[in-house]
Amino acid sequence: MTEKKQNNIKIKTIIFFGKILFMHEPITIWFNTISQ
Repeated sequence: MTEKKQNNIKIKTIIFFGKILFMHEPITIWFNTISQ
């Protein structure tokens, strides 16, 4: 039970950070295009 809960938290954290990275990636590309 505890192990399953830990895995669930891990997956949620990965998804959370994945969403942030996915949201910020276009902005980074945009900045890179401007600075070139």
